[in-house]
Amino acid sequence: MSDTSHAAPATGLMGLADPSAPLPSTLLDAPGGFAWWYVDHLDEAGNGLVCIWSFGLPFLPGYLDAARRGAPERPRARPSLNLALYAEGKPTFYLLQAYPEEEATWRGDTWRLGASRFHLEGEDGRRHLRAELDLPLPRGGRLRGLLALEGPTPVTEQADDPDHPHLWSPVTGPATLQADLHIGDEHHRLAGPAYHDRNGGTVPLDRLGIGRWTWGRFVTDGSTRIYYVLWPEAGGPPQAWGVELGAEGQVRRYPNLQVTLQDEVRARYGVRHPRRVTLHQGDAPWIDVRTEAVVDDGPFYLRTLVRDGDARGIGEWVVPARVDRAWQRPFVRMRVHQPAGPNSMWLPLFAGPAQGRLRRLLGGDGGAR
Repeated sequence: MSDTSHAAPATGLMGLADPSAPLPSTLLDAPGGFAWWYVDHLDEAGNGLVCIWSFGLPFLPGYLDAARRGAPERPRARPSLNLALYAEGKPTFYLLQAYPEEEATWRGDTWRLGASRFHLEGEDGRRHLRAELDLPLPRGGRLRGLLALEGPTPVTEQADDPDHPHLWSPVTGPATLQADLHIGDEHHRLAGPAYHDRNGGTVPLDRLGIGRWTWGRFVTDGSTRIYYVLWPEAGGPPQAWGVELGAEGQVRRYPNLQVTLQDEVRARYGVRHPRRVTLHQGDAPWIDVRTEAVVDDGPFYLRTLVRDGDARGIGEWVVPARVDRAWQRPFVRMRVHQPAGPNSMWLPLFAGPAQGRLRRLLGGDGGAR
């Protein structure tokens, strides 16, 4: 067991963007940069989803490696869409789909990736996201459905320099989501509290000076609490934020929180993470995060289900220096679906509904892709 505490600086490795302004579309041409938008929902029974649409997602095979070799790609050349579903705290569906540049667009608050569409609009202090999903599945079939998210427009007076190379902000305050999804003959309906944010970077992820980071969020009693802890690659104390989103969209950041880590373990593919992370404001705990389960386990990324008292949430751990290394790239390709091909022969073992993957690998559902 480990038990370590640090006082954290307020600025440096990441900045808080003005949530009233969209991410600049100039990110599309930032060499090795990235832009992604994240939505999640999780109910008390552990049923939920995560949806991420992106340009230049650093986790795609070959993207960070190109930057390391001095030939960075533009984010517009690497669009992708990721959807994961959970039932009773267990993964039931996963798809990370990558598209050619010509099959994706980003214009203001409207995005197209393949046959899927996303549109965000605001009115009377509220924001509404509508996502029309249409995703071909490996070995045949499609996922079709609608996500509708609504929440207050976030407002803050604590935004950082808009030229910071790594900016994050919420897109809404405490939100609600309704999802109606059809996966082949299966019909999934989800409804309840939700979360929506975005990240943008003008340089490659592994050049931001971040050794590792953890993030997570909890929705309770009409508010959302978010924690972000980033450890410098060069060593020293972490940058730790607490962020509270109020029912009317107020964004309050708590900088200089102290961080305590307990019971550090190594996940299946080598990522070290503590089972408990506590952030303190002075002598008082601000949030006490305990890992319930690891639901996505990779060589550089973990997604976790977490608790703070009675509140249930979603968290993650990322180690940028481990992303897109040569030894792991063939394994990551097994999880990335390119609808037009080519794809790894092992893709059906890792993509689509969790049930029936071996049968699909052996060709039971037909189809070459």
